[in-house]
Amino acid sequence: MSTLVALDLFSIVPLLFTISLAKRHILENKKNKYYIAAAFMTIAILTLEISANLIVHSSDPQLIIIHKIVNILGFAFSPIVPYLFLLFIGTSSPIYGQLKLWVLPLYLNALLCVLSYWMGIVFSIDAFNHYERGSLFFVPTLISLLYFILVIYEILINRAKIARPDKRILILIFSLPIFSFVVQIAYPNLLLIWPSVSLSLLLYYIYSLEMQYDFDIQTQIKNRTAFDKEMARHDGRNSVTLFVFDLNNLKNVNDSYGHIEGDILIKSSASLLNDCFSKIGEVFRIGGDEFCAICDPLTDENAENTLLVLKHLTDDFNNKVTNKLHLAQGYAHYDHHSPETIYEALSRGDDDMYEHKAYSKATFDRRTSND
Repeated sequence: MSTLVALDLFSIVPLLFTISLAKRHILENKKNKYYIAAAFMTIAILTLEISANLIVHSSDPQLIIIHKIVNILGFAFSPIVPYLFLLFIGTSSPIYGQLKLWVLPLYLNALLCVLSYWMGIVFSIDAFNHYERGSLFFVPTLISLLYFILVIYEILINRAKIARPDKRILILIFSLPIFSFVVQIAYPNLLLIWPSVSLSLLLYYIYSLEMQYDFDIQTQIKNRTAFDKEMARHDGRNSVTLFVFDLNNLKNVNDSYGHIEGDILIKSSASLLNDCFSKIGEVFRIGGDEFCAICDPLTDENAENTLLVLKHLTDDFNNKVTNKLHLAQGYAHYDHHSPETIYEALSRGDDDMYEHKAYSKATFDRRTSND
């Protein structure tokens, strides 16, 4: 057994393991179906690579057709894996436009691979079963590289879901196949691409399992654990603006309409806050009905404008529902050059929020008494 066959077989084993784990969580994250599909596709490509490696050493002319079909499938499948990665990571950037357009390179690549059966443009296999690269051999590789670069670009711009330290980890994970592509182009005999893709899939799944501890299952935003990590990361190092929120009248809604309605308000609060702050910071659920947003440094004017945007979003939401959503709000600026800690700044933001909460309650009581 050649070293390549042994490496490919070894790469299949962890993929089967991660597929079995990913299937357990597919109900919690529907995008796991793309991860599972990418893993299955990688196993298929590794199997085809093993088959091609075994066939190429045979001089049996009857295997020529099989050898060609194996290569057609292998080259046609190759860019599908990074495309599935792209679907799994998400495509929130406006640069992508319509996702359907990004599938066109896959069709082009498949057509070139099929034509290679007769024309040898991507690969050729002669009457003696000898394999050679064609003039367009680079096309499947370039398309795959394109998708991996788009994956990295998506990670870089996705501020709402991915913190900066995590971005560095993800970029390293998804840069591994790109590095292998470059090495294989320079050294054709070092077939490292698909073992490296297999490793990237495994590393990403390990990363995603670790990330689950930082997310609140109910609201799908980051939780108190992630908030504490982020606060510690900024303390004494980075200036930020902290926004603090508390959902008003949640107990009354739970008592009058049931906890299901209360849960709807909590989820809706998280969604509205995420919509409002996704471009300037990150939102956390730090308690039952308490939220905090950590943002890049803002002026008072920008902070007030952000809260005004949130008010408009909240008003639009309240116009469509029976149980209205009301958030008490406050904010504070933290300057890492000052002697104040970030936690003291958070306490000031908390005080500001409670002042707003008391004012809102007094206003509501006056309106109720007038009615």
